[in-house]
Amino acid sequence: MPILFTTINAPAAADTDAYGINNAGQIVGSYNTGDGPQGFLLSGGSYTTLNDPSIVTPPIGSGHYTVATRINGSGQIVGYYNVWFTHGFIYNSPTYTTFDSPNASGAGGGTFPQGINDAGVVVGEMFDSNGNPHGFSHTAGVFKVIDFPGALFTQVFGINDNGVIVGLYGDAANFTPFGYNVIHAFQLANGIFTTVDTPPFAYESYAYSINKSGAMVGGYDKDGDQSQNYAFIGSPGSFAPFTLPGAPGENPIFPTLFPGSDTQTIPFGLNNQNDAVGFYYEFGDVNDFFPQAFVWYGQTKTWQKLNAPNAWYTDFYGINDKGTIVGDYQNRTGVHGVVLTPGGK
Repeated sequence: MPILFTTINAPAAADTDAYGINNAGQIVGSYNTGDGPQGFLLSGGSYTTLNDPSIVTPPIGSGHYTVATRINGSGQIVGYYNVWFTHGFIYNSPTYTTFDSPNASGAGGGTFPQGINDAGVVVGEMFDSNGNPHGFSHTAGVFKVIDFPGALFTQVFGINDNGVIVGLYGDAANFTPFGYNVIHAFQLANGIFTTVDTPPFAYESYAYSINKSGAMVGGYDKDGDQSQNYAFIGSPGSFAPFTLPGAPGENPIFPTLFPGSDTQTIPFGLNNQNDAVGFYYEFGDVNDFFPQAFVWYGQTKTWQKLNAPNAWYTDFYGINDKGTIVGDYQNRTGVHGVVLTPGGK
């Protein structure tokens, strides 16, 4: 499939990263002019800076920053910013509203929105004063803490337009051979938590995104080694792993040193056509220590490797229902945002 690559650089930015896109083609992310990351909206060719109103420009060396993570169909934007600790925000033009999850304050604390659906429900993770993660949802100023029952910790990454939430939790009672708490993917629908071990032979699993039909993407490992991340796509009861065709498998003698490309695949974005985007590490490639971007076409169940021209690495984070992809890449001039349009449209 022919693809048009378009580089996006915010004005005067040294680095630009694009994280989310809606079906109208509006893009959100962050850029850095040397004063610290600042959030942005790119709509109709125009950039809007999205910073907490108290921070017009982050003071150099202050550690203050802003990141816009997702945008929904009506243009509502979520993200987070840091002033001494991390706060969440919702931007619904022209109103910028900040919020903090309950108990997400003090040293080690913070609120990190990760997703928003078309009904305006925000989800994400917050860290309490002890640095422990919990999931949350936020609707019209009302917070709900999301903790999987009996779990050591809970992290939330996505929500679909039906209100189904996905993420992961740490098993308080079971440990991997490496001494870590076993991690399970979960979904929360209509108030009911369900463990989603995907596929059934997975030792651990993690869910990153879910679409309107209930299909989700994420990762899993086979033996508790969380550095060996395989990818999956599907719905409960019909999950399937997917790997780069022809990718070398792990070296049976030195699997940690030479894990194989299929064990290093991380899908982040998913649209309603079951197309998934993310990145993987192609061991044996000249850039094998840098991520390589991919798109998985859900209808044909085929891969396409899509690195920006002359890039050292390329990451994809979001894809809309028209198949337009956003992410970033790095070359010798810095980090740049990138938009990929299918068919050159």
